[in-house]
Amino acid sequence: IFLTLCSCGGGNSLNKELIPVKSGEAWGYINLEGTYIINPQFDEAYPFTDGLALVRKGGLYGYIDTEGSYVVNPKYSAAASFTSHVAWTVEKGGAPTLIDEEGKTLFSLKDVEKVWPFSESMAKFEKAVSDTESKYGFVNLRGEVIIPPIYDSAGVFSEGLANVMEGNATVYIDKDGRKVINDSLLKNTRPFHNGTAVVGNGRDFGTIDRKGKFVINPQFSEMAPDGDLFIISTSGNGDNNVGWCDKNGKFVINPQFGNAFPFGSADLAPVMIGKSWGYVDKKGKIVINPQFDYASSFIDNRVAIVETGGKFGLIDKEGKYTVNPQFNSVSYSYIMTNINPSYYLAGNQRVETEYFNMDAALDMAMEDISDGGIDGVTFTTPLSKILKKYDIDENYLYSYSGLTRLRRYSLGRDLVGELSIDGDFFHSVSDGWWGTTQV
Repeated sequence: IFLTLCSCGGGNSLNKELIPVKSGEAWGYINLEGTYIINPQFDEAYPFTDGLALVRKGGLYGYIDTEGSYVVNPKYSAAASFTSHVAWTVEKGGAPTLIDEEGKTLFSLKDVEKVWPFSESMAKFEKAVSDTESKYGFVNLRGEVIIPPIYDSAGVFSEGLANVMEGNATVYIDKDGRKVINDSLLKNTRPFHNGTAVVGNGRDFGTIDRKGKFVINPQFSEMAPDGDLFIISTSGNGDNNVGWCDKNGKFVINPQFGNAFPFGSADLAPVMIGKSWGYVDKKGKIVINPQFDYASSFIDNRVAIVETGGKFGLIDKEGKYTVNPQFNSVSYSYIMTNINPSYYLAGNQRVETEYFNMDAALDMAMEDISDGGIDGVTFTTPLSKILKKYDIDENYLYSYSGLTRLRRYSLGRDLVGELSIDGDFFHSVSDGWWGTTQV
C-alpha cells in the first residue's frame, strides 16, 4: 500500500478535523472525537480542502461548507476537490471547467480529454493527438497552455519540477518546459521531495538530486519518501521485507514487515505483521500490538483510523479506542490526503470531458475538401497515382465493388474520420482455361 505514497509539496489546505465516514448507505462527517458534525446524507463524500468538500447526491456532484450547506449545488456529472482554491468540474455534455470557491466559471478547456487538479499552480491535461494516441501537457491558473501536449506520460509538479516521459527518455522539466534532468536510463520516476526524487533503473529504486546524480544508488525493490526517511522494500526476507532507511540509504528500521504506512509528522507508523496491523516507533519497537485488519497513519499525532471486523473506529497512541468501530467505511481519499494533500489530489483525482466540438470536427474534415477534389484527388486522378499517394498495395483493394480505406484520422473526442475510395477496380479475364481471374 505504501508504494502509492510519494509525497510532494503544495499549498492545498486539508481540514483534518472532519472525517468522511459511511453509516449504512449514506456518507457524513465526524470530528476526531467521533461526533457527527454533518449527518449522513450523501452518496459519496470527499475530504475538506480549501474549506470545501466535494460530495455526490442523486448522481450529481456539488460542494459543501463545514456546516454541511451547499456552496455550489449538485449539478456536475464529474468534479474534483479544490486545490489552489479552484476545482475542475464537468456538466453533462460539457468540457472540463474551472470554478472558484463561489462556483463562478473561470474558463473551460474544450480540446482536452482529461485534466487533473492543480499542483504548484500547474495542472496536467491529456489531449488526443490521433485516434490511438494521447499526449500530456500543463496549463496554468489562467487557462494558458504553458507546456504543450508533447509528452507520453507526466507526473505532477513538486519543488518546481515535473517528471515526464518523452519516448523512452525520462525527463524532469521546470515550469517553463525546460529540461532540467534528461536521462534515458532512469525509469519509474517520482516527484521531488526534500530535494531528492525516487527513481528506478528498470529493476531497483534509489534517489537522485536536482542535478540527476544518484544520492542513493538503486538497490531497493521499492521505496517512498516519509519525511526525512524512506519506506523501503528489499528483495529478501520473503514477504517480510518492508522497513525504513535514511537519506543516505542506511537502514533505520530493518526490513521485517509485510507492509507499512508513513510516520508523517507522527511518532508512530502502522505496520503489517502477519495478517494484522499494529504500530511501531521510530526505532522499530512495537508500541501497539498487531490486532487490526487495517490501520492508517496518525492524524495530527492524535488519533488513527483502524478497521476491525469490517467496521472502522479511532484509536489513540496507546492503542485504546476513542471511537469504537461502528462505521461501514472511511474515505480512502481522506486517509491518503492526510499523508500528503498535494500529491494525492493532483496525482489521483481527475475529470474527463463530455464535450464534443462539432465545429472543430467539421473544420478538420472540410480541410480536405476543395474545388480540386478531396485531399487533392479527383474523379480523373488515375488509380495508380492514388495507390502511390497513400502507399496502398493493389492486393489490398477490394476485388469487387466496395470501400477501400485510404487513411484514418481523429476529428476530436470519440470521432474518427476515414477517407475511402469506392468502385470496381478489377476486370474479370479468362485464365486460359475455364475460369477467370481478377486483374
